[in-house]
Amino acid sequence: ETTTYVGSFEESHVFMKRLYAESYKRGVDKAEKVAVLGDGAQWIWNEADTHYPSAQHILDYYHGAERIWAIGALLYGEGDPAVKRFTKPYTTCLKKSQVETIIGKLKRIKSKSKKTKETIGKAIVYYQNNKDKMRYATYKRKGYFIGSGVVESTCKHLIAERLKGSGMRWRLN
Repeated sequence: ETTTYVGSFEESHVFMKRLYAESYKRGVDKAEKVAVLGDGAQWIWNEADTHYPSAQHILDYYHGAERIWAIGALLYGEGDPAVKRFTKPYTTCLKKSQVETIIGKLKRIKSKSKKTKETIGKAIVYYQNNKDKMRYATYKRKGYFIGSGVVESTCKHLIAERLKGSGMRWRLN
């Protein structure tokens, strides 16, 4: 099996057409399972529905967990070991597909800080809106990836290293 890459600086709807064309060449129309892994941006799910209507939508695990880490940092201070202790039960719930439990736990947090309250409120809405895309235990059992680490690493090595090479000069025409 070979790996192909699709990337550009074009608008998202144009890029998604390019991505769909490549995935079609690779047999997406014959695939038994198709999944779209995204960071939670609504345009990704809209484009996925257009090009891959029966695909399983999966919210990248890191993006799901980062909200918990942000709340922990606000409650205890960036870098405090208590942040890790705070996040552990939440990330465990996340891995077990217990998003409703996370929402309930977040609703019970008390804080006097306006910023912390706002961050928790936004996190609750985020988890409510994306809970059907955060069934990580189920996805793993089905053999789906739950994180975009492979893609992020490829971007870093394949793209960034080429763009940032010694003496390189780039511009959009």
